[in-house]
Amino acid sequence: MFLHEEVLAMTDPEQPLQREALRYTEQGQAATANLMNALSENWSAVMRAAGGVGSSAATSPPSPAELIDRSFDFTIRMIETQRAFAHQLLEAGMPVAQAMEQATDSVTDKTQHGTTQGPGGASDRTPG
Repeated sequence: MFLHEEVLAMTDPEQPLQREALRYTEQGQAATANLMNALSENWSAVMRAAGGVGSSAATSPPSPAELIDRSFDFTIRMIETQRAFAHQLLEAGMPVAQAMEQATDSVTDKTQHGTTQGPGGASDRTPG
């Protein structure tokens, strides 16, 4: 089998591995959409409560200094949450990255060996 045939076989969407990858990708996208919907709903509820909309408690608005402190405290918590999420994504993606690296190394090795040592390769040909 020629290298280009192997590459085509590896990227054929009808192969079991590719079907699984597509299924996992679709599941991940659906989970992300669900997460965004949930975050949007929760964020809307928080903003309504923070703005006093729907709140029966009659409180005085926060001072400018309190607003600054609350804003920065909230931003710090959001960034910490994003950092933790980024680390979780990195950890979850490492097996895929390692598998891709191994596959790339395998294709590279086959390419190098196929062109220099395989049947019909440059090293097997004699001039003339």
